[in-house]
Amino acid sequence: MSDDPLLNKGELGPYRIERKLGQGAMGGVYLGMHRVLEVHHAIKVVHPKLLGDGTLVERFLREARNTAKMKHMNIVQVVGADQVEGMYYLAMEFVAGKTLEQLMRHPGLSVHDAVRYTHMIANALNYAHSRNIIHRDIKPANIMVNEDDVAKLMDFGLVRDQGAPDAPDTGEQLTMAGYIMGTPQYMPLEQWQGEGVDHRSDIYALGATLYVELTGKLPFPGKNAREIFRNVLTISAKDVREHNSEIDEQLAQIVHRAMAPEKEDRFQSAGEFALALEQWWDRHPYQGTSLFKAPVIDETRGISGSTRAPTTATRAVLTHSATLEGSSPTAMGARKGSAPLIAVVALLVVVVGVIVALFAFQGGEQPLPPSPTPPPAPEFSVAIDADKATEALPLAVTSADFSIPGKGSVTVNGAPYKFGSALSLSPGLNKLLVASTEGASERTLFVIFDNMKPVVEVPLLEGWPDNLVPTSKSSFKLAGSVSDAGCGLRDLKLTLLIDGEERSLVVNSAGEFERDIPVADADVTLELQAEDRAGNRSAALTFWVVPDRASLRFDFDKPWKPEGRWVASKQFELTGRINKSRGAKVTVDGKEVVLPADGAFAATVTREPGAHEIAIVATDWFGSRLDFTKRVFVDLEAPAITLGGPAPGTIRVEKLPAKIDVQGRVDDPNDAVLTVNGKSVVLVDGNFSTSVNAAEFGDFTIIVEVKDPNGRGGSVEVSVRIEQIKYRPLAKNRQGYQEYERVSDGMTMVLIPGGEFTRGSGRIMPDAPDAKIELSSFLIAKYEVTNAQFVTFLNADAVTADAAVSTRRWLVRNADGFLTGLNFNGTQWEVAPGEGSRPVVGITWTGADAYCRWADSDGGSLPSEAQWEYAARGADGRTYPWGNELPDSARANCEITGRDKPSEVTKQEEGESPFGLRNMAGNVEEWCLDWYEEGSYLLPGQGGKDPVRATKPDAVDRRVVRGGSVLSPVVREPKPTGDEDPSHLQAFARARRLPNTGANDRGFRPVAKPPNE
Repeated sequence: MSDDPLLNKGELGPYRIERKLGQGAMGGVYLGMHRVLEVHHAIKVVHPKLLGDGTLVERFLREARNTAKMKHMNIVQVVGADQVEGMYYLAMEFVAGKTLEQLMRHPGLSVHDAVRYTHMIANALNYAHSRNIIHRDIKPANIMVNEDDVAKLMDFGLVRDQGAPDAPDTGEQLTMAGYIMGTPQYMPLEQWQGEGVDHRSDIYALGATLYVELTGKLPFPGKNAREIFRNVLTISAKDVREHNSEIDEQLAQIVHRAMAPEKEDRFQSAGEFALALEQWWDRHPYQGTSLFKAPVIDETRGISGSTRAPTTATRAVLTHSATLEGSSPTAMGARKGSAPLIAVVALLVVVVGVIVALFAFQGGEQPLPPSPTPPPAPEFSVAIDADKATEALPLAVTSADFSIPGKGSVTVNGAPYKFGSALSLSPGLNKLLVASTEGASERTLFVIFDNMKPVVEVPLLEGWPDNLVPTSKSSFKLAGSVSDAGCGLRDLKLTLLIDGEERSLVVNSAGEFERDIPVADADVTLELQAEDRAGNRSAALTFWVVPDRASLRFDFDKPWKPEGRWVASKQFELTGRINKSRGAKVTVDGKEVVLPADGAFAATVTREPGAHEIAIVATDWFGSRLDFTKRVFVDLEAPAITLGGPAPGTIRVEKLPAKIDVQGRVDDPNDAVLTVNGKSVVLVDGNFSTSVNAAEFGDFTIIVEVKDPNGRGGSVEVSVRIEQIKYRPLAKNRQGYQEYERVSDGMTMVLIPGGEFTRGSGRIMPDAPDAKIELSSFLIAKYEVTNAQFVTFLNADAVTADAAVSTRRWLVRNADGFLTGLNFNGTQWEVAPGEGSRPVVGITWTGADAYCRWADSDGGSLPSEAQWEYAARGADGRTYPWGNELPDSARANCEITGRDKPSEVTKQEEGESPFGLRNMAGNVEEWCLDWYEEGSYLLPGQGGKDPVRATKPDAVDRRVVRGGSVLSPVVREPKPTGDEDPSHLQAFARARRLPNTGANDRGFRPVAKPPNE
């Protein structure tokens, strides 16, 4: 007899209950045969114990009502529901096949199969959503794939009708602080929060299902619901392509759009989701098949029409077959051939599918074509080998529910029997006589019903707590016995695992076993478990053999001296260490103390002032014993720190870590322990001197602490501020202006004092009218940035050549496809031979700006037009940096020199500006911070103090360059130039360039704020 009343009864309403298909929280699911229709249905029954929960029953009925409204080939159809003898049941289409969760396990799904199944379910959801039905629990376990490879959505137990208020459920899954409905691994954020759930929540869950189908990984893994919810809130799902290299970018975008955290960013309908999968399929056809492949009729096989195997062809057909009540796949009619033809063919598919399904429900056999001489069928056959279930070797089983596999019409022990149906066995040996009802054939089966577990005994474990068995030897003798009161020792298997690896263990006829186990220096884990031939397993027996070859030994902490220890209070702690903890015991003054794994122990002792002796005893599991007596002096009487440095204030360093010297004195150094920021420091006659390192710029605290053996002492704190020295002062230049060396790139920077000057020359250049302006003090590079300096920047950023050119757009290749003056060897940047001191060229405005910010993160930038012009010509209105004389080869590297490329940045000394800057005319034209706009000098905000055109005006797309280059001709009366014309050499001349371009005669020099010395 079964412990399931419904199975014992064997019937429910119009159904004959044949077997149980599964068990859930609400009740069981059974396979039932409708007596009148003679078709199988899956019968879901509410557990009798739950019928008192009105909310749960209502949810069950809601599933029945809502699912019954839907008729779609990709939704498991509800065919009936009723209440019989107080039991609620729901009758559904029986789908012979596997869940998608089972299909994903072994050997997994191909990318195309995953897309096909998801496409089918998307169509099913589109149909359900059109009827205001939300599923709310989409996951692989709720998707069945039948024997025709058609995916079907089932279990609408959490369904919600959008057309009606959602009644609160109280019996759903508990995850966080409250109750929510769904499965954590597939729930969107709004479902976790219990509000705002709509049809797009189903789209998210289907996207998560596709993610798992494609990768075999959960998008948000976690050990429990709380951890999953934290991951959903704080991290993004990994790109599916990280798990599966076969996934392309288009499919990855589809998956992650479906799983977008915000509902508005997902597909707005399941139909839109399905269409996206169809578009991907069109771009990635598989062996000529398509989601839209039209079926053709094959008289010998039914439906076919693909270059793939028949099953795959059926997949392609069924994905887009017509659905009932007007439902159809997304965009099918608009994208593929004649609608009438498809409707007819789809109808044939449905009819053939029903016929195939009926054959599957009736045993899975299809009729063979007529044969003139059919072979005679046997009276019956039992699908159990002839040498099994015999009297000599009975078949052993662990359950009283037993079914005999086979074919034919038979009786068992005289009672009619249908092969595959349940029999109830009695404990012990059962004799089953299987006899034909159509002839004289019979077969006797001997079956033992044994649900008794074997018993493994190891006597030596008795008396050892926690199954820890010590040994001082190099081997251990494992001995014991095994017994089985059920089917006995025949074919019994005793498994021995030594440190996780299976080893042989022989059991004699009396059930006894024995084996020597080598024991080295580590614990040996032994696991024993017996399994009889019925499949019953004994309780797993795990124990550990612990090697212990050490003799007991005490180690006491430093406060203990031969003459004793001083303490400063009546209550104090006595600490020490024993060389082994397992199997050992320590008592202090007769009281046992706790021993952690490292053997360290501590005991709190109370004594009055004066001298005392304290007894300490240690024993181990072998009976060894150690006795110690410690003297303690209780002294109720305390040191102070005088800090000599550093004093509070600012410490400036060039780079980190910053070394800070700390020194001072302790007034009572006897046995005192001094630490500086947690590091012990040696006291010499009470004095100390050490150093600490600050790893970051900013405020840094130094803590000096002292303690005597009695724990008395004090601490001193001092705070300093660590600031970076970005600029080292140099001597003044020959023009009398202060120069600095910048630490980051070694650039010589000149301090330009603030002042007034008249910029522009409207008399000559109409786009540069005269205007008096005022500038604050600033630093500007004496030279143009060199290739060597720019290589340092590139290597510090670890940027590749492709990234520098294509992604970040810092550099532009020359006409030969190379980077002038620079090489990238695949690992790092190098300067081309002989090019280190020449200015970096081919640099875009973005690249120049990035360098300036890297070299000085606190205000480093390109110069404004006003700063550049002031640094180039000063306040006396000169035409060129050196004066008003025309350029020559000693002052400017320009067209008259006949050179074809820029010279080293330190050349043309005679052409220095009033502030000592070189190559402000010629060599390379230089990027400025401003956007170029003709007449901008006269615009609001471009006069007064520190004018700059840093914000891009509308319809303006060029930046300013200044100074002319090696290609610039000597022109007395300069005129405005075009984008491709060489810029002019005059200090007031302006030119414009597209910011994302570079040239072999264009570079830059940075500016910065004045240093704080």
